[in-house]
Amino acid sequence: MEQNIVHDRISELPEVLRQHILSFLSTKQVVQSTLLSTAWKHVWITFPILRFDRIFFPTKWHSQEVKRKKPNLHKFVKKTLQIRKEKRLPINNFTLTDCWVEEKSVFCVYCWILFVFESDVQELDLDFGFCGYLQYFPLLQPVLIAKSLTVLTLRSLKLDSTSVKGDFDINLPSLKQLSLTLVYTDDQIIQNLLAGCPVIEYINFESCHGFKSIKLAEVAKLMTFRVKDNNCCMTLELAASNLSCLSIFQNLQSELSLLPFKNLKELNLHSSEETDKWLALHDHLSGFPLLETLRLNPSFQTKTIEISCHHLKTLELSYKCKMAEVKIDAPKLCRFSFCYLGGYIKSFSLNALALSYAFYGLLPFLDSYNLLNDENIELLSKLNNTKLLKLLIPSIKVLLAIVLSFNDL
Repeated sequence: MEQNIVHDRISELPEVLRQHILSFLSTKQVVQSTLLSTAWKHVWITFPILRFDRIFFPTKWHSQEVKRKKPNLHKFVKKTLQIRKEKRLPINNFTLTDCWVEEKSVFCVYCWILFVFESDVQELDLDFGFCGYLQYFPLLQPVLIAKSLTVLTLRSLKLDSTSVKGDFDINLPSLKQLSLTLVYTDDQIIQNLLAGCPVIEYINFESCHGFKSIKLAEVAKLMTFRVKDNNCCMTLELAASNLSCLSIFQNLQSELSLLPFKNLKELNLHSSEETDKWLALHDHLSGFPLLETLRLNPSFQTKTIEISCHHLKTLELSYKCKMAEVKIDAPKLCRFSFCYLGGYIKSFSLNALALSYAFYGLLPFLDSYNLLNDENIELLSKLNNTKLLKLLIPSIKVLLAIVLSFNDL
């Protein structure tokens, strides 16, 4: 009688490959893998990626059950780091999401972060959500002088002049990606932070508080810059000749000159204030010979939107107010999205010979009469030769009216 033998080929893989497999799993799943064999237990102990994130630390700390579990979770983190400290094992990637830091656990959290930096961490992600007895969790100064750090992501932290004391020079010589979300900071710290990142490639500031300006001197390697919903009408000064992606999703105190960005490939603009950068956008676009993607979302009334860009491949427009005229000259355009949020368009012209995908969206609360005027039907007719045309419409009644209107063309 033949005996069926299940052969474990995965456990025979080199440790580097097994660690690569574990990198796609959550920490909880990685720990569960140790039950397979002693070989997998060793893989976990030497695993250089530690993610104590929202899967590991549940976010609903008002639950009594979760509060009872948290001390055990903290003990597990402490034990995990202690083993790596004793064996002098590296930590390449460290994520900590603790949405309710109590006063008695602050010291432990600080110790964890300090040890991680002693292990020459390369990627650090800290998120403290609602910080319990603190409004913002103060960031440790050693984070700002970590020579090994390449990726830094901070959420719900305090990073201002009161938390960085004395003549402290921020020095992050290897940092390539910086992302701040819901961080309380100030102009001086932002200035020093950017000056201390000579090889930065990606910058993102979202929903931050306390600062009003960003002044960035020439950074040769900066490729992506993004600001969104920060709690101020800020002043923005950028000098980044190699910038390829610029995203501005908020109001600016003064006009941002787009002319220096000759290598720009993607431009995203969203503003509720009428400024020259919108009204004379076609003048700027002529200076972007590499621009392929353009997304515009102005929420103010304007007379004319004129877009002329011969290399443009993707164009997304969303408008909430009245426009008299829209002119689009983009012969290489492949994807076009137009979201109509109210008002009317008196004239619409489109030159896009290579168009393969088009989307036309209409808000559900707009009435049929305003939607089905001659101008809108004319706009749809110019998308009739598109290979794939998608419509977002409020009702079957409007759909039937559109179909009948096309038959009359």
